[in-house]
Amino acid sequence: KRLLVDAHQDLAWNILTFGRDYTLSAEKTRQREAGGLAPQVNGDTLLGYPDYIRGNVAIVFATLFAAPHRAKGGEWDKQSYADSNQARKLYSDQLDVYYRLMDQAPDKFRLVRSALELDTVLKAWSASDEHQTNPPVGLVPLMEGGDAIRSLDELPEWWERGVRILGPAWMSTRFCGGTREPGPLTKEGHSLLEA
Repeated sequence: KRLLVDAHQDLAWNILTFGRDYTLSAEKTRQREAGGLAPQVNGDTLLGYPDYIRGNVAIVFATLFAAPHRAKGGEWDKQSYADSNQARKLYSDQLDVYYRLMDQAPDKFRLVRSALELDTVLKAWSASDEHQTNPPVGLVPLMEGGDAIRSLDELPEWWERGVRILGPAWMSTRFCGGTREPGPLTKEGHSLLEA
């Protein structure tokens, strides 16, 4: 069977902002959130573990995402920051969310930080048809924006904690332009890519 990779999901942001439970189906979450804040400001959820299984979504790039205060969604948006120190705290907390999710539902979610862990997830998907079991979804931590990186010296620490992808463009940062704020890679952005 063909497996899908979803290259961007703000799971931790939604868990911390709206209390979403991704072990549930999107349908169940929509029922729980009906009439609440989440669908008003962020729309209905589209995914949950049963939906990943039905769609053969084996790997998800699970973001570390927060908005700078200038892009804050409203008073309800507690995942926004004024500076890189606040961004670091928010992103660290979001990474902790993925570890908790993996600990609480290891049959449903696994972090993918190495080729071995990727192989383990993919083998579980291969074996799932034969054994009629539901495999875990692999979560690859992706840092969006990069404002949480106060110094390039911190990159090894983020790597050790499991971050495997860094996308420097979201809103503009000291690294580059971004959504509604165009601009090229800066000198610091080039240094980030080299590091």
